[in-house]
Parts: sequence; C-alpha cells; structure tokens
Amino acid sequence: MGYLLPSGNIIFIVIYCFLILILNKISKNNTLIIIIISWWFFWNALSNSGIAGYYTISYQTQIVYYIFFLSLVFGVFLEKKITFLPMHNFFKINDKIQIDIRFEHFIKFLLYIIVPITFQFFVNGMYLQFTKFDPSAYRQEVFGLNTGRSELFYNSFLLAYFYWMIILPIYWVSLILGISRALIQKKYDILIISLCLFVMYSLMTAGRFGFHYTLLTILTIFLLKFKDFLRYKTKKKIQIAFLLLICITVLISFLFTIRSTGDIKKNLIVYLIGYHTVSFTIFDLELKNLNSILHDNTHGTSFFSGLINYPDFILSQFFGINLLSEYTTMGGYLHSNRLVGFNPELGNLYNNAFGSIFFAMYRDGGLFFTSIYGILFGYFYSYLSKGFKKSNIFMISCLFVLYYTLIYGIFKLFIDGEIFPALIVIFLFFKFRLKIFKSKEFSS
Repeated sequence: MGYLLPSGNIIFIVIYCFLILILNKISKNNTLIIIIISWWFFWNALSNSGIAGYYTISYQTQIVYYIFFLSLVFGVFLEKKITFLPMHNFFKINDKIQIDIRFEHFIKFLLYIIVPITFQFFVNGMYLQFTKFDPSAYRQEVFGLNTGRSELFYNSFLLAYFYWMIILPIYWVSLILGISRALIQKKYDILIISLCLFVMYSLMTAGRFGFHYTLLTILTIFLLKFKDFLRYKTKKKIQIAFLLLICITVLISFLFTIRSTGDIKKNLIVYLIGYHTVSFTIFDLELKNLNSILHDNTHGTSFFSGLINYPDFILSQFFGINLLSEYTTMGGYLHSNRLVGFNPELGNLYNNAFGSIFFAMYRDGGLFFTSIYGILFGYFYSYLSKGFKKSNIFMISCLFVLYYTLIYGIFKLFIDGEIFPALIVIFLFFKFRLKIFKSKEFSS
C-alpha cells in the first residue's frame, strides 16, 4: 500500500534536516517548533517502517505533510519580515499586578470548585470500576454507549454535558496557564493542580490521554529548561534526573496498564504505535478515495468547526434547533471502522476516528488551504514565542495553545474539542478588565 522507496526515505530525511537547519538560522526561540516537527516526522517515519503492520502511506500523501511543514517554517520566516502592530497592542499586558491577583483567584477557583467536583466523579468512577464494570464495558459506560446514559455522571445528560463542555476545558485552561506561569514566573502551583486533575480524569474514565498530557508536559518543560539543567551542580542534576525518571516510569506504567489486554506486544502495536501512527494511514486511504468527504472543499468550515459546538448545544437543547456542523459530519464519517493494516499475529487491523488535524485542513481546500494553515501556524508561533524574551505570560499561554493543538493534532482535529473553549477563557482571563481590581498600569 504505497511503501516509501529508498529515494523517498532520503527525501524524508533531507527535508527534516533542512527544516531544522533553516529554523536554527532564522529563529532563536525555536525549541517548541522543533519538538512539533520532530514529533510528526518521528511518528511518520515509524508509520512508514511498517513495523506494526499498518499500511504505509504513499509518496503523494507525504507531499501534503512536506508542504505543510515547509509552509510552517516559511510562516516563521515571514513573521521576521512583517509584524502587525494591532497584535502587539492586543497581547500587551498593561496591569501585571491585576494578573497576579487573577492567578490567586484562579487557584482558589480550582481548589474550592473544580478539584472537589472532579474528586467526587473520580471516587464514583473508581467505585464503578471495582464493583460493577470490567475495563472494556466501563469505557463504553463513560460515554453512554451501553444504555445511552453514563453512571459516572449519575445517568444525567445535563451533568455529563456539564462535565465534558465546562469542567474538562477548565483542565486545559489550568494546564496552559500552569505551564506558562511555571516558565515565566517560576511558580508551579497551578501546573501541579492541573496535572493532578488530568491524572484523576484518566483514572476515572479509564482513559490514557490524561497520562499522555501529563507526560508530554513534563518532558516539554525539561527540554525548555535543558540549558538551565546543564548549569546545575552534579548533585542537583542527579536529583532532577531521578525525579524525572520516577515520574516518566509511573506515567508510562499507567499508560500501558489502563484497559490492558495483558499482551505486551499487542499493547505496543495497538496502543503505542497504532494510536500514534494510524492517522497517517487513514488520511492516506481517504486521500486516495475520490468519493471521500475529504475532497469536499469546505473553505474553512472544517478546521474551525469547533466554533459551532457550543452554539449548537445551546440551540439543540433549549430551542430544538440543530445546526449543520462539519464537526458532526466529519465525526460521523470517521467513526466507521476501517481496515488499516495486517499483523501476522493479530490479523487484520481495524481503526476509526483518527483523522488528524490534516483531515480538516485538507478538506477545507486541498494543498492550498493546508499551506495557508501552515503559514499561519508558523507566523503566530514565531510572534508568540517572543513572549519568552518579554516575560509576557499571555503570549506564552497562547503559544502553548498552538503547541498542544499541533502535537495532539496527530490524533484528531484538536481544535474541535476542549482547546478552543480553553482559549476563549484564557483570552478573558488576560483581557477582560474588572473594575474591582484597580492598580497602577505599566507596560510589559
């Protein structure tokens, strides 16, 4: 099914090295974007190794990925030449004292409201797993696939919607504000709370992604702080390395024991390699299928389909009006199982849903829209990364929205879920002015 030829592998390596070299030439704050590119190229290379039996993608499909990442780097270059003054004014923090006050209130909000709500769901979830459901059935129960309702949320539709549409995005707000606060202000309080929330989220839903988010965040901080790490004394280096090793070991253990089949090889093939690479196969299959909705040319409504989720929920629940959303269209289409490979020990491999962010970008308008999105991602990444030099926590928070969107875009269109409402809350957190907080203004 379209294995890369040796010449194709050489092109693959050359393009990756070219991208990294160019980035190092034109940008200083490039650690996050190098992580993003390396992340995609690593799983792409593993996908095309055929090691797990998943169908490898054709060279024609590889071109889509090449064009996007070349556009991404071009966007970084473009930002060095063109800067819009309105962006500078928008991201300026005029009142740092008020921001510190807001952080204090947000911590109280997490500790007194979000953590207790999460903890009671966590207790109920663990009780159900130990007393009533096996792992597979419980996972279906969480999403209401057994009876249409979920016992995790006490069989209440409204409570389930409240959790998925309000509480879960708050986790992302706390994670993004937490990592930004840790890097800029050297304060880890919000970050620790957010990671605990995601750990409870994974355990109570019998899912893996909460552990995945936690592991990736810890590794990202370490890579961003690696130069500082090298300057530490040997004793402190050993302490940090030991703590990091413990955290990684624990998180990886959870990743492989949640809903484990007991078959290590199957877990590796299906959950590690499969989850991270099957989107390449699905995208390739759909790209070759001329009848696929991938070729609809939706001109932006696929990539930004998450914008309509909340209005659609309000209108459908309270007014009986259902909006025609591309999010629903793509979700329904990708929900069907597809034959995505063959493994000698496991037989035919089937999977669904993993369309990746490229499914939506390409569906909006082929290579043209894919390149436009690449330029925009690169441009905004380059501009927002200046927040490190300015110690601008608002810019860094928005930068990590882009970072997580592109990293987890390997699994799905990440902007259609919790990250978009989280971005709205982050904007309000930094830009919405409250008269009760009055303090002397000074420029960032």
